[in-house]
Amino acid sequence: EIRAEYRNSPSMWMKKWPRSSHLGIVGGYPCVGAQAWKNRSNPRLYEAFQAIHRHFGELPPEDKLRFVTSLDRYGAMRPTKNVTFRTTNEENGSEEITIRETVDEWVTEGSWYHLDLCPWTWCGLTPMPKTWKDS
Repeated sequence: EIRAEYRNSPSMWMKKWPRSSHLGIVGGYPCVGAQAWKNRSNPRLYEAFQAIHRHFGELPPEDKLRFVTSLDRYGAMRPTKNVTFRTTNEENGSEEITIRETVDEWVTEGSWYHLDLCPWTWCGLTPMPKTWKDS
């Protein structure tokens, strides 16, 4: 559970963010509880992905999107642009506000973007497409 004072406090995010924050990972183990599965199989999630693919012309109107879910960990990213930090001046108790245009140390590592599994193997679609084998 995230305490309310942490949710809107970037100053606390500096101190209390999980150890793998540079990767966007929250926790070290896959999320396999009932709510995690409900989230993964939610029809609204399917509809959102289908709408995105249709919007960008990747899915013709008459086609249905094949959507695959799997076990994974939760991820969360902190904002990295125009972040407002509020601190209390210990001498007089006044609130001080600082806005950082970019918080570089919170940016997720670009080399980290990946798939945890091969979707073709996971779905039983073999062999893997040639373009993936050669990359």
